[in-house]
Amino acid sequence: MRFRPPWRKRACERARTLCILSRDGPTVVGIVNGMTDGEVTYLCDLYVLEKYRGQGRGKELLQQFLKAAEGTTIVLLTSEASGFYEKFGFVRREAMVWKGDK
Repeated sequence: MRFRPPWRKRACERARTLCILSRDGPTVVGIVNGMTDGEVTYLCDLYVLEKYRGQGRGKELLQQFLKAAEGTTIVLLTSEASGFYEKFGFVRREAMVWKGDK
């Protein structure tokens, strides 16, 4: 059963994972993954092995992820490589974060 709270544009869907790999033959050399509920997509990780950096693999992975998440609001929390993400249209915003251990 799908439910649409009044503040959402669409009904809530079952969350699903988005995971895209970059390979060199059988070896996984990069990964991007996140999760989406159909309205908001969280970009959790983008990583390329150091040996393969600077070859456009990160760019290719992110482009594929953005295409897979098309039509959703994409959220990324990072303090690193923000210049890389800004090239793809990400905009710096404030975030509220709760840490239960403090």
